[in-house]
Amino acid sequence: DDVGAHASSSASSAVFAPLEPPFCAAAAPRAVLYGLASCHAVSTLRTRDRPTHGGDEGKAGEAKAAAEGEAETVLVGLGVEVEMLRATGWQLGSNSSAQPIVFDPRSGQQIELLRRFDFDHSRMTMSVVVRLPDGQLVAYCKGAPERLARRCDARTLPAEYAAAAAAHALRGCYVLALAWKPIAELPPQGGAAVRDELESDLRFISLLLFRNELKPCSAGAIAELHEGDVRSVMVTGDNAQCGVYIARACGMLDARSRVLLAEAAGEPGERVVRWRELTTGGNALSADGAEGLGGGDGLGGDGAGNSSDAADSELKGGAAGAVTSTSHEECAARNGGDAADQSTGARVGAAADANAATPGSAGAVTTTDGEADPTALAGRALATDEVEAMLGTDAAGAVESRTDELLALAGKPKMGKIKKGKKAGAQRLVASRTSSDHACRVELAVADSEVYDLLCAQGAMERLLLHTRIWARTTPATKVSVLELHMRRGLVCTMAGDGGNDCGALRTAHAGVALSEAEASVVSPFTTNTGSVRAVVDLLREGRATLATSIASYKFLIIYGQFFSVLKLACFYFGVVMCNSAYILIDTLTISAATAAMTLCAPKKLLLPRRPPSSLLGSATVGSVISVQLVNTAFFALNLLLMTFDNGYVSWPAELTEGASWWLLADNWETTVIFSSMYLPFLASCAAFSIGSAFRRPLLRNGALVGTLSAFALLATLLLLLPPSAFSRAFHIASEQFNSPCPPSCYPQDGSVVAFATFDYA
Repeated sequence: DDVGAHASSSASSAVFAPLEPPFCAAAAPRAVLYGLASCHAVSTLRTRDRPTHGGDEGKAGEAKAAAEGEAETVLVGLGVEVEMLRATGWQLGSNSSAQPIVFDPRSGQQIELLRRFDFDHSRMTMSVVVRLPDGQLVAYCKGAPERLARRCDARTLPAEYAAAAAAHALRGCYVLALAWKPIAELPPQGGAAVRDELESDLRFISLLLFRNELKPCSAGAIAELHEGDVRSVMVTGDNAQCGVYIARACGMLDARSRVLLAEAAGEPGERVVRWRELTTGGNALSADGAEGLGGGDGLGGDGAGNSSDAADSELKGGAAGAVTSTSHEECAARNGGDAADQSTGARVGAAADANAATPGSAGAVTTTDGEADPTALAGRALATDEVEAMLGTDAAGAVESRTDELLALAGKPKMGKIKKGKKAGAQRLVASRTSSDHACRVELAVADSEVYDLLCAQGAMERLLLHTRIWARTTPATKVSVLELHMRRGLVCTMAGDGGNDCGALRTAHAGVALSEAEASVVSPFTTNTGSVRAVVDLLREGRATLATSIASYKFLIIYGQFFSVLKLACFYFGVVMCNSAYILIDTLTISAATAAMTLCAPKKLLLPRRPPSSLLGSATVGSVISVQLVNTAFFALNLLLMTFDNGYVSWPAELTEGASWWLLADNWETTVIFSSMYLPFLASCAAFSIGSAFRRPLLRNGALVGTLSAFALLATLLLLLPPSAFSRAFHIASEQFNSPCPPSCYPQDGSVVAFATFDYA
């Protein structure tokens, strides 16, 4: 989880400069260094007052105070921007006029921060207006490479600009572009027209690269989700190339799978979608330098940049990931690859080889059933209908069950508008795992929100939904729309993210998981302070265990009600009434303690490809209740039958009974047998519904429940087996001769009840 500068390079005369790792602020071109130090939204949280800057002496004094620990500050902002500022060695402060500045404590240089236009999702840029140390007024702008290129003077863009940006992304770099221009006067605050003018005719300086590296637990968490039969997809604000790299690194995409990327082509107003195979063309950039980038002149890239969402989550630089389960009952989460959601930080990146392969070129494509002719697809773009025909989708978007990569859903959930596939009764999804006998499979990726809107307008997005793994360059509204598409298919979805742009999706999802304690945690029902996607696995484990425990508690209470009905019928039949002590023991103590202890069953450590029943009237729920009830009723009836054959049995009412004394209706054999025959099976039912198996840990691991049931079972056993005493008389156990003409001197404290075994009740 190390975060830091990696390398630096620059672009001049529309040509990328050679790569010079590691990043060194002192060696960086001034224009790039000034941009990295000022083009961000980082602020400080001060724990002690700091002196203001009134010149070189003031700056030197502050630097000395900071070094001596007299002033402590915490940088607050997007993780990648914080690390970008730290990489430069510059610091935030204010001058004597209370104007925010950034300054270099080594040289005394300072830059005044005059205007800031925060990141805008529709523009995918952010910009600042600053006054440089020499007094020059300039505007810096950084953002998505493809969007910033539209705002730059084309003469300042290297010929390999687009290819370089895509190649870096495919090697796991989060790519931003940095540009600038001098301005004559300070623009007014706010206004779209002001910002349009400020962010036009810019001069490109450099590509800003950040390493996207998984935390150690990320790949394992995704693997566990796969084992739990959960399909993970990525909805990211980053570009598709970086998303593919991250998806392969974490196991969301199989290493052998082929990716078809949907991009928009044509003139405005006549835009169409074309699909091309996304190829890597090289090894990933190593964390130690430019290794793996190939030889030749390096393509530019200096320093760092900002994520459009946030940082410090699971990967370095990306977006929020929507995760859909493969059934109606399941809820899982997976963070995609936004800088916000997967980031553990940012390393200032470097550029790749100019000779690296360019992504987006068409190539051979293998379908999920391996029947497509690779040579027929090589060297050309595909139309959407060709992709649909190749993947074998029907009009409802269902997937043909031609390979073992298609996984049938368990049970028969309500699937909303989803229709049956070509095999009757089979509701199928593309499984998130690859079979061992397949050479490769095809996954789809959507380049940006414009392409997504075009596919939705054609109705193709819904049909290709379960084939699509990555949605890139998405706006907050697109993230919500992707979730709603899955939810309309009857799937239970969750969203994991940590940026402000994820808030809408976190609220829309059935279960949102905020991977930070920032603004996303305000709208998300679940929040983790670890910033790790491992929290999604834990949430799924806990969720399945909670659902299983809730159903078990429901079944236990249903048994309680049904069994009590049988008890009351038996009491009416024999004309007896159980004593109040028995009712208090069952209704108050046993029910409260047993149900509370049942909820303490811990979740199973491993996710299995099964789901707990979610319906109170489902066949599994009703079947188990009826089965247990039949067993309990049979045991109950057998005990009553055996009672009537006992040699010492005295049928109620006895001849010497005081009929007017209703409280004596509990002093008989019948109530004793009814209580004991009902109470012990009742405890056994609680244990049977808490055994555990697939979703909860075994019953014996729940010490509270085992202790509770054991204590109540011991109490009932002692009532039956102990000699007559005040304890047994409190429950009117039949061993007491309440209905005998025996005088008080005959009670157990004066003699053994056995002495009255031959007493003539007649």
